[in-house]
Amino acid sequence: MKNYDVSNLLKDKGVTAIIVAVLVTVFIGIAALAVDIGYLAMVKNESQNASDAAALAGARQLGENYANKIADPTTNVVSVSQVTAGKNKVAGQNLAVGNMNVKIGIWDPTKADPNLRFTETAVSPMAVQVTTTATTNTFFAKIFNLLNMNMATTATAVIGGPCEGKPTIPLGISETWFNKNPGVDWCGTEIILGDTKDSCAGWTNLSTTEHYSKQDVNCMLICATDSNSENCDKCNDKYMSTMREVTAEENIGFGGGWADVLPNLEDLYNQKKDADDTWTTTVVVYKGVGGTECVQPGGGPDGAEEVIGFATLKITKVVTTGPNMGVTAQVLCNYTMPEPGGCFSGGTLGTIPRLVQ
Repeated sequence: MKNYDVSNLLKDKGVTAIIVAVLVTVFIGIAALAVDIGYLAMVKNESQNASDAAALAGARQLGENYANKIADPTTNVVSVSQVTAGKNKVAGQNLAVGNMNVKIGIWDPTKADPNLRFTETAVSPMAVQVTTTATTNTFFAKIFNLLNMNMATTATAVIGGPCEGKPTIPLGISETWFNKNPGVDWCGTEIILGDTKDSCAGWTNLSTTEHYSKQDVNCMLICATDSNSENCDKCNDKYMSTMREVTAEENIGFGGGWADVLPNLEDLYNQKKDADDTWTTTVVVYKGVGGTECVQPGGGPDGAEEVIGFATLKITKVVTTGPNMGVTAQVLCNYTMPEPGGCFSGGTLGTIPRLVQ
């Protein structure tokens, strides 16, 4: 009969006990990771939702202030953001004002560093940035003295230029014209739209092909003047006669023909102008090709051009003949359209905000 060394068996049991103790600790650690990290991820999502909602609400208030022509466009923006954030629960509790940081400013997507795209300012603001902070308790991680975790989430919402809209007249201005003046120095500046090197403008039939038809443009103006006229009926038989909704990044056909088109625009202007002889209209802004379309007289757009936004013009005069033939207008700033924003702003803002961060 074989003899066993009992002392060795006891030693093996001692080693096993140590291994089990170590594994239990590891399993507890894994449980802490599985439960606590999952919980923290949920809390962070709740915090992000609160930041998103607060930024959108604040930007919406900013847009409404512009639409209502409030002297200070930042009025109530912070309070609306705070109230909205406070309605959200994070880790089972409503956010307190002390856990929110609301900033009002501008957003520049052209900056390579995402952390530098937002600048806090009260001058012509178009963005609202909200950062919320939350402190939440842990469960299993308390064993490792990780009693609570702090986290912060940030969201930025902008109004910016409208990304879609319906032009009042089938006319477009190049981005080049706006780039001629730094900042927004072109606000209220007179612009002469015609066959000159300074206008950077052209007629468009809003077609998404390169095809441009001067008759389409004339028909749009004729039918805008009187949709029940005999001439409009003739237009409807052969040509485009209504202006449609246009979206940024569309390519639409452009061309010239100022002398042929201006008489019909003059008729429309005379019908629509106010008592002060001005008519506020909406036109598209197209992306110029390095300014080459404005180098010389007659060098306006010819063919398909990309729409990047919209501008609002206050037309003061339409001259159909002579050396001053063309449209005299002013580009308005802080004019609003009830459209999604975030695109190029030629002074006109879309009041429906979107998140950019």
